[in-house]
Formats: sequence, structure tokens, C-alpha cells
Amino acid sequence: MGGSRSPSSGPSRPIEQDPRAALVEPEGSSGDEDDKSKKPKVINDSTQYSAYQYILKRQEDESYYADLSFPVSENSMECKLFQAHHEGILSRLNDEKSLHWRSVECLGRVLNGKEIRTTVVITCRARLEEKRERDLIDSLQALGQNTAKSMAKFPFVFVKGKITRCLDRQPDRLAFMDKQHPLVCGASCGTYIGRNGTGTIGGFVTIEGDPDEGAVYAITNHHVAVPDSRDPVPWMGFGTADDLLRWHSDVPTELGARQESLSELLDIRRSLDSSEYPYPRHYGTDSETYVLALTTQFLQLQADPAEKRERRLERVQQRLMAGGETHNLQASLLKSNLEDLSDRLRRDMIMSVDTPAHVIAAFVDGIFDVPSNVYWGHAKSTLVALLDQRNVARLLDTWLHDVKPGLIVHPSQSDCSTILERLKEDRDHLRRGDGQLLASNIDRPNEASELREQIRNAKDQADNPSSRIIGIVWASSGLGPRGDWSGSCLQEDWALIKLFRADQQQFSNSFSKSPLRLNEAADHFRAVKPWSNPASVAVWKRGRTSNVTIGRSNGVTSSINLDGNYTQEYSVLPPADALYRAFTMGGDSGSWVMDRFGQLVGMVWGGSSSTRTAYFTPAEYLFKWIELEFMTAMDLTPVEDFEPGKRIKLFGTGG
Repeated sequence: MGGSRSPSSGPSRPIEQDPRAALVEPEGSSGDEDDKSKKPKVINDSTQYSAYQYILKRQEDESYYADLSFPVSENSMECKLFQAHHEGILSRLNDEKSLHWRSVECLGRVLNGKEIRTTVVITCRARLEEKRERDLIDSLQALGQNTAKSMAKFPFVFVKGKITRCLDRQPDRLAFMDKQHPLVCGASCGTYIGRNGTGTIGGFVTIEGDPDEGAVYAITNHHVAVPDSRDPVPWMGFGTADDLLRWHSDVPTELGARQESLSELLDIRRSLDSSEYPYPRHYGTDSETYVLALTTQFLQLQADPAEKRERRLERVQQRLMAGGETHNLQASLLKSNLEDLSDRLRRDMIMSVDTPAHVIAAFVDGIFDVPSNVYWGHAKSTLVALLDQRNVARLLDTWLHDVKPGLIVHPSQSDCSTILERLKEDRDHLRRGDGQLLASNIDRPNEASELREQIRNAKDQADNPSSRIIGIVWASSGLGPRGDWSGSCLQEDWALIKLFRADQQQFSNSFSKSPLRLNEAADHFRAVKPWSNPASVAVWKRGRTSNVTIGRSNGVTSSINLDGNYTQEYSVLPPADALYRAFTMGGDSGSWVMDRFGQLVGMVWGGSSSTRTAYFTPAEYLFKWIELEFMTAMDLTPVEDFEPGKRIKLFGTGG
């Protein structure tokens, strides 16, 4: 039974991996898959691992090889045999009570320290007793008994491990955490509020037919952008009026004061003439307009004055107060000017939240200063001026608690803190015994002053998350399985971040191919790679934690049991010369995977702790899903043919 082994116990590895150095193509792989004139070879274990045999000569200790995994060729006889019995294997595992299997993968493994064999690796939550494991293997090897497709000699291995989404990990010194301008693939990102996880910006897209013709979107995982919820974000992001009303109806009655304040504010905002406001799809061009649109979504309701008065009176009847306040409030509701109501609203808000009274007063007064008969254009300019003075997004978050605006920052809050701490460590190394920085050291006269400046800038970034806001969650998939056109299910885990275009923010679908050669020309995603079937091809990615890594996709899908959902996932393993370095690490969630021809292969969402396999969603699926959500939101007729990228375009490439 396979055991777990720390990567640190393996041999030393070079710090740098250069993806331009072409990986040796194992025989029978799809390294030349773009050359349609070449017919795939049907090979077996005696030939498909020939490129890795030199590894067996490095060490005599068999434990060195125990956890190594190698990608399988989709054209091998063993791969086809596994696929023939795939359903039978899953059926027998599911019949076994309390097994708690997490993944079933077909991988190359070293047997007896002598040869690499295609093996079925089954990851379970806990180690199995030796007898139970032996009985299970006997049962699985009995599949296809007395036929040409017998599994009698097929190796099976049970290992302990788990499947995790690649969210958060303390990065090493090579991590890609710093603020980037322009914003590039692989950059750090996180949430502005809520549980601040850290993930990776995969890349950037535009949408053909988008009402906002200049809009640019970043793509990452849902579990990065919305770490507190498994539910999808409807197109346009958090904070639509329907979402707010749904939340409002669920608030406990003991929070009635806050309920009433919310309802009154909704009604007040509805006094603005909405004839020029294209609700619910309003698009802006900078961060203030986006926050304004979000605020308007919070507060937009029907515009019928009679219905407004009716609902106000109904709430007054339900809110009986002593001391004549009910009478005064009811009188104010019947007035057209609403001044008394604004005072009551301000008092309710102050009672409901721990926010300075002058901030609430500024917000409420700003709303009431807008005449009820003005057009949207005038209302917008008034509210934008207010937004320039007060952080309305933070106020609304404090007030509404569970309704969060879904703002995304770069770098993430945890990365800003990490950068600051590391700079302080560097400063401490420069201190002399008397505690003074070596500012006057003739050998390094500028180092201390430069370090002080870096620390000031890092502290300013860490203390001011609003200065790092890059966009808002415009839509997301939620977490869970989704069927494809072939009947299989994959994990769906994506989020679309609409990027703000103020402050000359720029975006580039590119990344340096080497963390140690930043001056070299960057690589760009040029097209979406067709991915109708799994194939073993050389790939690389850039992620926030592990930076640039190279690997090879596996030639057969992995069966995953995550959160009680069974899916078939595509995967990548490290290359032969870096087998103890994982392709992805925590914090690399959302990384885009690229092949050697510059084609976008897919987006990373998780990995296996037992096999160091990284799981990704093919871009072909991803773009189609986003396209369908867009067309549904825009009330467009879906395209029947599967044409990935028809509407979703790689930014900067036209497709």
C-alpha cells in the first residue's frame, strides 16, 4: 500500500524550470497532436515510459519511487483496458460500505523499484486494513476474467489522501504576489470583504455582443471570488434588488429596526425617475460608476407612487411605537418632501450598525438631496460625488452584513501582509547592534532608504484595500458538477470578474516563461485548444504560489468524489525531471494552463494530495458555459452547435 512521502525527502531539484526546454515526448503521446497526418501509435507499458526509465537509475532506495506518478498515453493498450472496465471498477468501489474513496486514477507507477507500470491508484480518506485491501484488489482484478480484456495482471494501489481546491497557501520567495501593471495572467487576487482567500487571475476575456463594448473580464475560480458561498452569482453580480429582497425576507424579526430601515431606503431610492436607467443592466466605465450601479441595484424597486405609499403605510401599521413616534412617522410618509422620514431613517441606521453617525448622515443626506423628479443622469452625478467622499460599499456591507458587493482586489489582503512582513524581516537583517538602520553604511548607502520606502508603500497597500480594488464579481458558476455534451460530469468552478477601467488600468493575456528571466519576451495565449478527449501533452502555467511550472496532461480522465458529487476530471502531472515538485499548490486556483503552441488548455481548480495530480477544467467547456450564462442573461437564443469561443474571446487576440 502506497505511503505518503514529503517532497523534502526527495533529491534536490533546480530552482528554475524553463518551459521552453521541450519535454521529452514519451512514445505514443500526443506531442504532435496538431499534425493530423500522423496516425497515433498503439503502444504498451514496455514502450510508453521509455522517456522516464533513466529516473530508475538515480536511486537504489525503492522508497524513493513510492509516490512517483507518470502520465499515461491515451493510445496505450493499458489505457484502453482501464477505460473498458472503468464503470465496473467504480461500481465495485461504491458497493464497498464505508470505503470513502476520493479518486480513481490511471497513472504510471514504479513497481518493486524496477519498472513503471500503468496502475489504478485509488485514493481513500483513510488507510485500509491489509486484508481488506487485498480482498478489494482481488475483486477488482477479477473483472473481465477469462476474456481477452482480463484485469488479472493490472496493478491496483490504495493510498491515503484527499482532493482539495487550491485555495491559500503560504507562498515561498518565488511566489507571484506583487502588484502588477499591467495586470497579467497569474497575478494574485482575493476578496475585498468576507473571508479573504487568495487565488490566481487566470487570464482575460471579452464577450461578443456585450452591451458594454469595452468591457474586459478576468476569470478565476468561484471558490476564490466567492469563498463564503457554494451558490452561483447571477449575471451582474451581488446585490440585485431581487437578491436583497430575498435576504430581507429571511432576516429574524428581532432585527426589525434594520429591516424597516432597509425597506425605507429602498422606497426612497425608487423616488428617482428610472426612465433613463436601463435596469437591471447598467454598465459604467470606472470604479465609482460600478459602486454606484451596485448601490442602485440594492435600492431599485418599482416606481409606482401609490404602491409606495401603500407599502409604507402597511409597515407603519406593523410598527407600533410608544411616545407618538408612529403618528409622526405616518405623517411624514404621507408628505411629499420626506424630511422627517430621513431623520427617522438615520436614527434607525445608527441603532442598527456600528458605524460613525456622521458617515451615515452623509449617506442618508446624499440620498435625500437628490430631487425626486430628476432624471437618472442628474441623480448619478449627485451620487457619484457622494461616493467620492464616502466609502458607500463598505457602509452597505456593514449595514447589510450578508449581502456583499463581491469586490475583488489585487494583490490579495494576505499577500499584502506577507510582503510587508518580509520587507520588515529584510529591514531587521540590516540593523546594527544599536538598532539603527545602516543608512550611513558606505558599502550600501541607498539600501536602507530604499527599504524604508518599500515598507511605506507596502504598508499603505495593506492598510488601504480600496486602493487595490480591480473589479467586481459579475457572474459565477457556484460549486458543483455540470454535465457536458457527451454525458459526463465535470466540476464547474468559475467566476467572471468585470474589471474597472479607471486609473489607466491595463490587462495582458501574457506571462513570463521563467521567473528568473523576467526581461525575456512573454508568451501570450493565442487560441483555445480543442479538447474533446483527454490527451497527454506538454503544458505549463503561472500561478500565484508556485509561479511558472511545467507538466504533462494525463491521457485518461480521473474519477473524483468531491463533496458527494462524482465527476470525471482532466489532470496534469509534473514532468519527469521535477517529479517531486507539484504542478500546482494552494493559492494557484484559477491558473490558466497553456500548451507549447500558445493555446489555452484549461483552468486549474484543485488537486490530489496523494498523487500530486492537478485538476483542470478544459477551456473549451469553460468558455461554452460562460457563453450560455451570458446568452441566458441577455435573453438571447442559445446556439445549438458547440462552438467554444464564438462569443467569449481571449482578450487581445480577437478569439
